Amino acid sequence: MKKEFALGEVDWQELIEQVRVEMEKGTDPTSESVQLLARRWRNLIEEFTGGNPEIEKSLNTMYQQEGSEVASRNSFDTRICDYICKAITVLKN
Repeated sequence: MKKEFALGEVDWQELIEQVRVEMEKGTDPTSESVQLLARRWRNLIEEFTGGNPEIEKSLNTMYQQEGSEVASRNSFDTRICDYICKAITVLKN
């Protein structure tokens, strides 16, 4: 289990960095490259939550209520999440 968690953490770090690069380049969230990243983001969330919509809802609520505080503790740029959320919204449509 620890090994799987560590692999998931590496996946997240790599994905976050790739999203950061696209965001900083000003790539439109609807572009194909960002849509691929959005799909990967969704897949990692589904793996993390086991596909349970209630867990995902709880994660979204936590981010909305505590996002900036958690982000500052973990040195996470909330703009990245806002950017990829725009891309994910397009995926759902």
